[in-house]
Amino acid sequence: MKKQAFIFLAILSFTSVSLFAQTLQEQAKALPRPADCGVADYDAFKNSSFTLKDDVVKTDKNYEEVTTDIAKYSTSEKPVTVANVKSDISRVKSVKSSLQTFDDKVVKLTDDGKSLTENVTKVKPVTKIKPATSNTKDSVKAVDLSRDMLKELGTKVDADLETLNGLLSKAEE
Repeated sequence: MKKQAFIFLAILSFTSVSLFAQTLQEQAKALPRPADCGVADYDAFKNSSFTLKDDVVKTDKNYEEVTTDIAKYSTSEKPVTVANVKSDISRVKSVKSSLQTFDDKVVKLTDDGKSLTENVTKVKPVTKIKPATSNTKDSVKAVDLSRDMLKELGTKVDADLETLNGLLSKAEE
């Protein structure tokens, strides 16, 4: 009996560790977009939140290409030339600009989510309250994941920009 309990606890802890170990990108991909609830404001909020999440996931995934290119400089797989480094700097700055746009959307959606959550009991007909509440909770999760991914991506972008500027200085010498 003790052996079975131990095995159960081991499986449970492994499952919880593996769920905790998911990257933000994996968590965001795993969060499904719920169906419309039939209340225009709540459906618009849900759609905006999940579109933002999808756009941030896509940007994060695309940024991995830039990160790979930067890593290739250190292994000499990609030559450190002024043209190459300037091209990568341009790509990083473009992503950084997108991040600011996404940040602005997060702020707006966070405010919208608070307002909608506070007013969900006023939804008519009352049969729409439960789906509106559920969708709003999922939408807030999507916005929160987007915010966290943006912080993580912003840190990478800033570090990579600093690295590239250092490489550019060396390449121009």
